[in-house]
Amino acid sequence: MTATDKGNYIQNEEMVRVLRAAVAEARKDVRRFDMDFWIRRAGYGFGLDRTEAFIKYHSECGTTLCLASLILTVAPPEYFTDNPPARILTAAKQIAGLSHDQAHRLFVLLNWPAAYQALYSRAKSPGQLVDALEERVEHFIRTGE
Repeated sequence: MTATDKGNYIQNEEMVRVLRAAVAEARKDVRRFDMDFWIRRAGYGFGLDRTEAFIKYHSECGTTLCLASLILTVAPPEYFTDNPPARILTAAKQIAGLSHDQAHRLFVLLNWPAAYQALYSRAKSPGQLVDALEERVEHFIRTGE
């Protein structure tokens, strides 16, 4: 399927599969998802009140993952043996088949459309943060925005 968004949005089945797989990965342990930082020790973000109770509620390892990091978790193992080490953003972009502009629209919270930034900011639980991610990803799949 092809659509246009400022002349450069091309959606394909693999892109959709990878993005939805990343959201599904976030759903496995909603406590690990955090768009405030790409990979970070839990409790330092701004999208959800980071109280001591919230930090304790986070995953046992205490590491949070953003969308780009989640894409790396669903990448086939051969990606890492066939490609030299890369920055998280670069690797996630390659795995999902995203352009530079598309990656920045998805991976940088401040580049999300205002409605989805607000949804993320209003979240009161880790599950609601993942709900915001899912809505954002589905909007991107539909529109390229």
